[in-house]
Amino acid sequence: MGWRILIVEDKQETAEQIKSDAQSGKLLPDVGKMEALVISEFKEAVTYLDSGRFDFLVLDLKQDDIEDGDAEPGLTVFQEIKKTRFVPVIFYTALPQYVKDLETSFVKVVEKTEGLMGLRREIKSIYESKLPSLAKHLEKEQSKYMWDFIGDHWQQVETSFQHTDVAYLLARRLAHVLKQSSIRSFLNKNGVATPGVQEVKKIHPMEMYIYPILAEELFAGHIIKHSFNGVDSHWLILTPSCDFEQGHVENVLLAKCSKLTSFDEYKDFQKQQDGDEKGNLKGLIKGRRRGKQSERYKFLPGTFFMPDLIVDFQDLVHIPKDELDAKQAIATLDTPYVESFITSFARYYGRLGTPDLDVNTVLSRIESDLT
Repeated sequence: MGWRILIVEDKQETAEQIKSDAQSGKLLPDVGKMEALVISEFKEAVTYLDSGRFDFLVLDLKQDDIEDGDAEPGLTVFQEIKKTRFVPVIFYTALPQYVKDLETSFVKVVEKTEGLMGLRREIKSIYESKLPSLAKHLEKEQSKYMWDFIGDHWQQVETSFQHTDVAYLLARRLAHVLKQSSIRSFLNKNGVATPGVQEVKKIHPMEMYIYPILAEELFAGHIIKHSFNGVDSHWLILTPSCDFEQGHVENVLLAKCSKLTSFDEYKDFQKQQDGDEKGNLKGLIKGRRRGKQSERYKFLPGTFFMPDLIVDFQDLVHIPKDELDAKQAIATLDTPYVESFITSFARYYGRLGTPDLDVNTVLSRIESDLT
């Protein structure tokens, strides 16, 4: 499956330069020669994207017959594309000020005075994010499954009821492709070293979360940011999800999540990063804080959307559900981590302490029986 690029540019000389660069392999040497298609009319761009697959879109903002300073044509194309499909976009324009605020890891802006060197730089940047490769990977898996499996077994699907099973099969297949182990394998094959490829029991921090949240309602495992007693803090919802679904929740149980940097173990490690200090910090992160009750603390690894946090199952509050809003949720724990946290909480509060057995008495009896 080759790489394709769509160029929306009404200046023929500029368009041909980009096309030649792509076809010769210079535009993105990592993938080599690309198939390039040039469109001079903005209104045709969405039609071509609807009818064909492209890995990159180079998009100007206006045509020669549009009044100077008007970026509406290119922006209209961009907004229409967002409604229908995903494709990385590189705005190649003399009007960068109109789209600078749109830049992300897959939307880039190149001022035309930068020329082909600027285009090469930003396309390479998008490619190195692995998003285009992942999109191709998913499309390839879908195509392979439909032709190799569904095509060969279609005669076995005889009733209209069974026909709907195909959609479920495909959805489950794609879900499997998106499993953590499959993504790690994909990234490893594409030259990105990730935790868990060599050691399957270890995960990348991002694998614990769903971000942004999928539901517009509160559920167990949501990590929210809420002001309590005038202080903004992170909190983990511990109320079971089934209670939310059945409308039985009047008050929501929350466990406070404090920043890792606020704990003595982190502060000591900051001063001396070896010996006991390192061991104590590891213990806190693993939920085995020295001198403290087992399972009282759980670690939430930091990401770009939240800092490293420690959940304290002793620092709890009940807040009326009406005072909380799902919009406060910044992320949610994914399965099976949400179940693990809830189970740990139940074990921590359900534990029963008993006096220690006098082991010496038992050993004395055993020794006596042996003589």
